[in-house]
Amino acid sequence: MTNPTNDRYKDYAHYAAHCSYLVTAATDPDSRAIQREMAAEWLKLADAIRSPLGPEESLGPPQLE
Repeated sequence: MTNPTNDRYKDYAHYAAHCSYLVTAATDPDSRAIQREMAAEWLKLADAIRSPLGPEESLGPPQLE
């Protein structure tokens, strides 16, 4: 049986790769910038699937100051 989380991670990473490819195909700077931003957002979603806790929560207990 497949893991749906792993499948979504692969899908999101694939979407990010596709956006990165579109950066090379775009002819104007605005389109390239938008595709770069989209790729970054897809990668954030993929990372969130792998580690659902926020970055501050995944580092362990809070440090006392």
